[in-house]
Amino acid sequence: MTDNLVGKVFRDQDNKPCLYIDQNGSLQEIKVKPRVSATLHNEETISSKLIKYTLMTLAMVLMGALFSVVLLEWLVGCGEVTYFADGTWKSNECLFQDRPITTGTWK
Repeated sequence: MTDNLVGKVFRDQDNKPCLYIDQNGSLQEIKVKPRVSATLHNEETISSKLIKYTLMTLAMVLMGALFSVVLLEWLVGCGEVTYFADGTWKSNECLFQDRPITTGTWK
């Protein structure tokens, strides 16, 4: 055991106090208490949190709406071509885009 007895305090291998002998001669553990004021110090106010979470919510809603538009356009086949047995084709309609419907022949 490499602990040193300095006064009535035992130190570990990093030279940090870990044990001591109290006035009754009992060996006691030294408990380290963190500085609570430094660890719990939060500079964010309620209004800044409200603004931050409101903007995050708004951004998520906008991203969800954009994804929904893209998904709906894909489901209806926006811009895809439908081929018919008579040798003609026609582009599918879109829900939100103003694309002209084009037609043509493929035979």
